[in-house]
Amino acid sequence: MKKYTLLPLSVAVLAACAPIVEPVVEPTPWPTDVTGTVVLENPTMIGGDTVKIRIDKGLKESLLSEKSSYPDAFFLVGDQVVGYKEPKLHTPPVKDPDLSKIKNNDDPDLKGKPLRMVAIGGSLTAGVRDGGYFNEGIMTSYPNLIARQMKLKKFEQPLFDATDYNGFGRKVLTDFNPTGGPAPKFKAVSNNSAFTGEFEDKRPKLKKYNGLVDNWSYPYNGSSGFELPSLNSGPYYGRIDPVDRKEKYIVYSEQLLKEKFDFFLLEKGWSADGVFRSTQSLVRNGFPNPIENLLKEYRKRNYRGVMMNSPDFWDFPLNTVLKTEMILKVPDFVYRFSSLYSPSGVKKSNFVIRPNSTIDSVLSEKVHVTLKPQKLPSQTIIQEAVVLESKNSLSEENSSMLEFSQKYNYPLVDFYS
Repeated sequence: MKKYTLLPLSVAVLAACAPIVEPVVEPTPWPTDVTGTVVLENPTMIGGDTVKIRIDKGLKESLLSEKSSYPDAFFLVGDQVVGYKEPKLHTPPVKDPDLSKIKNNDDPDLKGKPLRMVAIGGSLTAGVRDGGYFNEGIMTSYPNLIARQMKLKKFEQPLFDATDYNGFGRKVLTDFNPTGGPAPKFKAVSNNSAFTGEFEDKRPKLKKYNGLVDNWSYPYNGSSGFELPSLNSGPYYGRIDPVDRKEKYIVYSEQLLKEKFDFFLLEKGWSADGVFRSTQSLVRNGFPNPIENLLKEYRKRNYRGVMMNSPDFWDFPLNTVLKTEMILKVPDFVYRFSSLYSPSGVKKSNFVIRPNSTIDSVLSEKVHVTLKPQKLPSQTIIQEAVVLESKNSLSEENSSMLEFSQKYNYPLVDFYS
């Protein structure tokens, strides 16, 4: 058994800008094409081609609509147009690395062909950042950086069309703070998305991707997604699924077993909903585990690969930006805003606050106490017991990944540490 290996990851730091004073201006009509789509005159350049900036109607509404099943984790205070910025990726090694030891020459379909690597997992592996899934994030995903370091001849990622470079869900941090509350404020990116404007089973429909896929990870994929992608993950997996399916759910692991390759990166996958409900455990009380089934089959096929465990979600900025002391300063909070706590009081270590518009109003010094909301959305105040349960569940999952790595002799990258 190989020891834990640490894989360096880049950490994007959002820096607060100076306060923005937005002048009051009379709205002017945006230019539209024959279909009624807004097209701005200032284009953006992608790969040497000119792409017009296109305002997509209803994009912010799709994130806030009751039709959308996406968690309300971001406080949106407006829209913003974002042009395309070509990511500056690291220069590949001058010398070609020796990949012969991880090349599978036992399979006649792979022998003599360039080494193929696939990535499997959730948001972390897919390249999700800034609250969304878009081309710049996909291109800077760690599997793509590893592929460059390995100097692979190709590593196909499911990029959105150049005209839809902002994908779906992307947001921009802003200092514009109309409420005066402490929750971080974001603007929804309103242009050049892959949103079709339609919903299916409460899920936003995205434009289909029809190219080759080596990065099979997708947003919101939790461990249960290896069997049945969740409602949230549906539009993301659906856009790369090579089969035009009629059924509502897709067995993700079945598709993965159809792929032939030499080397894999496997991250268990996780989703925010699953973390807070502690329902993602790999400890399945005797039932077959889909991830173990994959590893068992990959070992039979002599595929080489590396596994990843899960990071500590509770240390992410979304869960640490609001401090418990803020709640304790609110008059009569225990009595007026929550039924979760006894009247004896709330200890500082007893909960985690997740940002949303309601808690922002509760904590705002501009809002009079008599006008503050009387009820908080679920999963706003996360009790200590829930945090501990979730941490225990995460520890069990990471222990299971270690057990699988030992059992099938695959090295494990320690994202947690």
